[in-house]
Amino acid sequence: MLILIPLKEVGLNMDSTRKIRLKRKNDLKQKIWNYMRRNKRFRVGDIMMILEVREGTIRPLMWALQSAKYIRIENEAKEYKDRIYTFIKDTGIKSPSIVNGDVYDHNTKEEFKLQKQPTAYRMRLKLLKAMSCPTMTKDEIAKGAEVSIKGGWAKQEFLYLNLKGAIVRTNPVQRRDKEILFTVNKEVRDELIRDIEASMHPVRSA
Repeated sequence: MLILIPLKEVGLNMDSTRKIRLKRKNDLKQKIWNYMRRNKRFRVGDIMMILEVREGTIRPLMWALQSAKYIRIENEAKEYKDRIYTFIKDTGIKSPSIVNGDVYDHNTKEEFKLQKQPTAYRMRLKLLKAMSCPTMTKDEIAKGAEVSIKGGWAKQEFLYLNLKGAIVRTNPVQRRDKEILFTVNKEVRDELIRDIEASMHPVRSA
């Protein structure tokens, strides 16, 4: 027989439950920070395994710390767990707080206002980084970026990349697996990547 006990009877309420969850989250963030301070160069998968952290939990943390220039990415591994970072800014023992994507450093009392990127920009960046071969089909690019090629969004993005000259239909037309091949203009591609990544740099305030 299942007996339900009201939270009040065990000395808990919703506010205290939220506080416990927040404390656990902060404790985990501190453990990750401690790990990075001990291991200046690290693999994301090692943190996930040793500290039992899920990818969905560590991804936004890594993004915020990278954007605030506490860590630097060393490779662009396809599997997120295989990405390698270097810890480049050790400001003290306390881990930064990350609220709504912004970073507050408890050691230096500095705040980093991170510019938020629309989802479309993040997806465009994934497409650009997937354009790693001299010639590719749209389907190959989409698969490399792990996005769906179906729907209006994909059509608009490929039209944008075509207008910018990042991809150009082969002339004469060539096909691979019945799909039209496009030539990837690496110079334009790299410039577009730099433009998007530059817009992700945080605005720093004291």
